[in-house]
Amino acid sequence: MKKYYSILFCLFLFSTSLFAQNTVTCTEKNVKAKGQIEPTIIRTCTWGKYRSVSIGESDYKGRYFYTNSMSKLVNGKFVKIENAQFFNENRNGLLKLINQKIKKDFDQYFNDPENKDCFFGIEGYTYNQFEDLKISFSKSGIDISVSFGLSGACLALDGTIVSFTFSELSGYLNN
Repeated sequence: MKKYYSILFCLFLFSTSLFAQNTVTCTEKNVKAKGQIEPTIIRTCTWGKYRSVSIGESDYKGRYFYTNSMSKLVNGKFVKIENAQFFNENRNGLLKLINQKIKKDFDQYFNDPENKDCFFGIEGYTYNQFEDLKISFSKSGIDISVSFGLSGACLALDGTIVSFTFSELSGYLNN
């Protein structure tokens, strides 16, 4: 009976550590600065020893544009890292998968005749590197967004977001 309880206790600890590892904690705050019509939105999410910060600033029409950064906890402090450092040595396989998903959305917009004016002068899909991507945490994994580089009149088509769960990324994440 004692052995049975020991096994249950070990399973509990293991499942708790797995749950904690895949838990994302986020905070969001609005910061109103003098001269701004809309507040700046700062969303900070932490997953394990990694943190993503998304800062959204509005233009004169109230449309938000975001910058993202990734950090890693090192010696008790969050230190900014490059996107590629979030992933392990298998990152190139993941980058290929990310680009396949982004290209699928790009091709859908690009090949739609109603969008031809927005894509005028663009010959086709441009392969993205990790530093071209905006990476942020969601409750179940990560969201990766990218801009296609379209003009302001075409913002509704200028980019896409692809999402991955932590389980889908298990072979690509650094510990």
